[in-house]
This record gives sequence, structure tokens and C-alpha cells, in this order.
Amino acid sequence: MAARLSLIIICFFSLSIVNLTADAAHSHQHQKTNQKIDYSSQSAFKAYPNTHNLKPYYGLLHAHTGLSDGKGTPEEAYKMAKDNGLDFFAVTDHVERLWVSKKKWKVLKNAAAIESLDGRFVALHGFEWGGTPSWKGWYNHMNFIGTEKVISPLKGLRRLYKAIIKTEGIFVGQFNHPGMKKFKPPLSQNQWNDFKYNAAADKKIQLIRVGTGYERHSSHNEFVGYIPALDKGWHLGPQSSEDNHQKDWGQGHRRTGVWTTDLTTSSIMKGLRSMATFYTDDSNASVKLIANKKWLMGSTITKKGQIQLDVEVLDTDIKDHVITVELVSYKGQVVERSNSGSNNYHVSFKVNPSKDTYYFVRVLQPDGDRLISAPIFINRPN
Repeated sequence: MAARLSLIIICFFSLSIVNLTADAAHSHQHQKTNQKIDYSSQSAFKAYPNTHNLKPYYGLLHAHTGLSDGKGTPEEAYKMAKDNGLDFFAVTDHVERLWVSKKKWKVLKNAAAIESLDGRFVALHGFEWGGTPSWKGWYNHMNFIGTEKVISPLKGLRRLYKAIIKTEGIFVGQFNHPGMKKFKPPLSQNQWNDFKYNAAADKKIQLIRVGTGYERHSSHNEFVGYIPALDKGWHLGPQSSEDNHQKDWGQGHRRTGVWTTDLTTSSIMKGLRSMATFYTDDSNASVKLIANKKWLMGSTITKKGQIQLDVEVLDTDIKDHVITVELVSYKGQVVERSNSGSNNYHVSFKVNPSKDTYYFVRVLQPDGDRLISAPIFINRPN
């Protein structure tokens, strides 16, 4: 085992040099062919109906155990998450450890299968790609949830994108902790080449971290990653994670919410893949954004003329209420705002953008809690 690990380390640094050279060449080529992103060519993105039987379910999508650099077992993590009131929970240990020991990957997948119980709790398995060096610094991390196999950690970002594009099956990809400040000068962090757009990878990556379960982490607010990625053309919904490395799974109050029909693995994965998600500081609160009384947030709408956006906010704690609902668009601009004093608030906005864009909702509560919805993407046909 020690000999194999040493070989992996040698290969990692050898292939890192290859990745650096290849990424630099690709970056130079991209400078010559860079074009403005628009939604008209992205036909794979769909409009998802807002059916009457959708419910909000709450969970977290990034955690570690003793299978990599965390504590405890996957079984302990799933059970604690369930005891802390979560509907779904993903254990995503580091790919370097899971790739070296395929037995660990099997242990994680088996634990998820055993701990899932339809109608009660959904246990998800996945891995965290830990980043590799580039000329712009060390690549930030990504999670892939639900894959049958792990992807080699010995890849730069361009090769990682190629690998996930070729990966079959139902899985969810996400950008992790965009505000992470792991390195100090002269080392630096590479935010996925500043979210340089990749149309094929966009169809395989659905989420980005917006909040965090503990204040000791770096800020991952929407201006750090969510909005910059949307502005570059990525189709993403927000999600919350704790990135646990101790036995404290699900103990924070922040959650990823997902609108879907029922509490099963297939339904939760469908909701996540449809980007029907919201970030919430309040585990009792939900927000839904609907286009033209028909299409759920995460949808891409191809339509001319005016579009009506309906917002539904509910906090089951009657003591909590909504102060403000903001409609946010390109570059984080607040294009509409509505004030409220209710814990069950509905409001409509009408928009008529002149070009392709997106809109998401930010909800503010008096105690400082916030909710952030996935966007509605607007494609203006020629």
C-alpha cells in the first residue's frame, strides 16, 4: 500500500507538469477563439414545470469522514445528519483517497445504499476532486455526487471537464467553496480559470456553493462565486454545505433546499439536476420562483415579450417574517424590490429584458437570515 501511494504521489507531480503545459497551451488558444456567451445555442437546457405536488426538502451536499481527512464513518455521518433533521445528505470524501483504495469507494457506496430509506432519508455518495496546480494557482475543488466510479485525481481542469462529459449515468456536479482562501502568497487559488465557460461541462455541473454552515469558513456569498459564474454563462443553482471534517454532520442551521415530488433518491437527484434549489439560512423557510405561472426555477425560458415572475416565500415559524424580496439579475443588480411583514408572502414581478439574461430571488429576514433561489434563465429568440 505504501509503495502504491508513493507511486501515486510521483505520478501526481509528473502529470501536474503535463497539466500545466496543456492548460497553458489551451488558454493561449482560447484567447484567439473566445466568443460572447449566449443562451440561444444551449438547447440542452429545459423548462421544468411547476407541478402542484412539489415539496421542499432540505439537506447538505459536502462532507468528509475517516475515509479521507475527516472523522468517523459514513454510517455515522448519515445517521447524525438524519437525527439533525436533514432529508438528504451527501458524503463526498476526497477522490485521491478513494481512487488509491477502491475498497473505500465501495464502502461509501454501500453505506449510502443501506442508510437510504424511501420517504424517510436519502443518503448520497460522491467524491471531491481536490484540485491540481495550474499557472494561475491551485484549482479550487469540485464535487460529483452519484457517479458509479471515481474519476482520476491526476487531471487538470480541462481534462477533468472532458472526463465528466464522457461520464454516463445520473450524477450531480458542483463547484465547491468559491471563497476558499487556502493559500498565502506567493501561492494562489485558481477559481476554475475564473469560471471560463465550457458549454459541454455546463450540462454536467448543476450547483455552486453559496453559503456555509459555520462562520469560521471563508465567505461564499453570492458575489464571490454564484453571480460571477452566472455572468459567464453557467447554468447553476445555489447549494449550502458544511464541508465537515469533524463528527458534526448537520449541526448547523443552513440548508440546501430542493423542490421535488417525494423523498426518494431518484426524486432528490432529479430536483438537484433540474437546479430547482435554494439556499437558506433558516431551516424552516423556503422560496420558490416561477415563470409565467408555469415554469420552475432552474428553467430556461425561450420566449419573446414580457415574462411574469412569481415568488413564493414561506417560513413555518410564524415569528419569522420577510422584510424584503429582491429580484437580482446580471452583475448582481437588484432590478425589483418588494417589502413585506408576513411569514407567508407572495409577490409578482414583470420583466422584459432586451437580451439573454437570468433572474434569481434574494429574501431578507429581520434576524439577518437570507434565502437565495436558483435562477430563471431567459433566452431571447432571434
